Amino acid sequence: MTDKLEGTRMTETLLLRPEDAGRALGIGRSKTYHLMRSGDLPVIAIGRSVRIPVEALRAWINERAAAAQDGNGPEEGTPAAHERAVTRLQRHDGPEKETGSDRLRSR
Repeated sequence: MTDKLEGTRMTETLLLRPEDAGRALGIGRSKTYHLMRSGDLPVIAIGRSVRIPVEALRAWINERAAAAQDGNGPEEGTPAAHERAVTRLQRHDGPEKETGSDRLRSR
């Protein structure tokens, strides 16, 4: 293992599915995939699957928040949006189980 992974617990999530990253950011599935396709959101391809590295997502959030504070970022990158996204990401410790009502709301 590399130095970075030596202290990592095996249950710690390192890569997120697009749906989980979108949920952590508080954005929808379509917006998440749009950001991935445009190259704005960092992704890793594993075969036919794509995943978003948690650390890269945190860095992406911090960069957008810094740009928004400097007045150079898009409206959605406000400090309040940054705080909400960081809080969601910190609470995220793996894929969440969807309930029946969650599936209905996401359609």
